[in-house]
Amino acid sequence: MDLSLFYFANDSTEPGDKGRYELLLEGAKFADENGFSAVWTPERHFHPFGGMYPNPSVLGAAVASVTERVAIRAGSVVAPLHHPARIAEEWSVVDNLSGGRVGVAFASGWNSVDFALRPGVYDERKRIVSERVGEVRTLWQGGSVPGTDGLGRPVDVRAFPPPVQRELPV
Repeated sequence: MDLSLFYFANDSTEPGDKGRYELLLEGAKFADENGFSAVWTPERHFHPFGGMYPNPSVLGAAVASVTERVAIRAGSVVAPLHHPARIAEEWSVVDNLSGGRVGVAFASGWNSVDFALRPGVYDERKRIVSERVGEVRTLWQGGSVPGTDGLGRPVDVRAFPPPVQRELPV
């Protein structure tokens, strides 16, 4: 049986608590040293329950810096809130920092308040998450996705740096 750690705390209301992420980092070290499979962090916004975890790639980078073997997983990336290139770039950085230990679970999102980040996509979130998975996988493998630059011109964008893993575990 594989064991993992999944974090989803209710402690994001006290400002300046230097120990706020100590449990995550110490738990990750313990998991790494004791043969656990993975450390999972979610994406959650604007609420004390889970609000410590607004960006799983940032926390994944922290976990990568204190571990050597344990897999680093996004318990959720709320894909409709992000451009696919941003997802691919951030997780590729973590893949590089960790030597190829990342994996991502994509989510459509459900909490309407989270969509304050991109209010126009809430109604289409389930369709968008399916598109994002394919786009992120394309970028992960070195392909490109269409976009529009700051001058309104069409461009094809690629994600950098290239990841360690050829396929992104989803």
